[in-house]
Amino acid sequence: PWMFDIAQISVVLVFFITGIMTPSGLKNFFADNIYPFNYLIYILLPLGFAGALGLSCLNVHNAVKAGTHKYKSFSEIMRPWLSYIILNLLLCSFPFFCKDAFLNNPRIWTIAYGFTFSNVVCRLMINQMSQTRCELLEPPLIPLAIMWILAVVLKVNPSAVILVYSIIAAASFIHYAYTVINDFV
Repeated sequence: PWMFDIAQISVVLVFFITGIMTPSGLKNFFADNIYPFNYLIYILLPLGFAGALGLSCLNVHNAVKAGTHKYKSFSEIMRPWLSYIILNLLLCSFPFFCKDAFLNNPRIWTIAYGFTFSNVVCRLMINQMSQTRCELLEPPLIPLAIMWILAVVLKVNPSAVILVYSIIAAASFIHYAYTVINDFV
């Protein structure tokens, strides 16, 4: 859960920085033709991923050492990671393949990333708390994969695709949160 909190704070910081700098500010070059926003992406995402991976490996090691781990096989232990890795691969590769759409409105990408990340991680946390087995691929990844194929592979207007996807991601997360809260009330 700590990595979720740290990642959420990072996403909020990126969102506020993009709000302050504005999209036109992000288009100004620094040295060696590197966009300022790229610095944030190159720093925050690998650190977040490495931190999440490091803490998860430490948690698995401590659970195995203490004999309190829930699953015995390595594949079951790593099952939650598949959705997380696919989420990051698809959303973090979007700015590289669709740079113009990303730079025209990076806030939309940040909203899409934040809602999708929250949805996937909340589902994994609910599975952990309720002692249920997580899905191999979490449901929010299906529209994400469709968005990625449309924008990156088929080159359908990436700006419109990420905008529609961010609306779907927000609605999906709100629906999931409402459903979970109603189940507990």
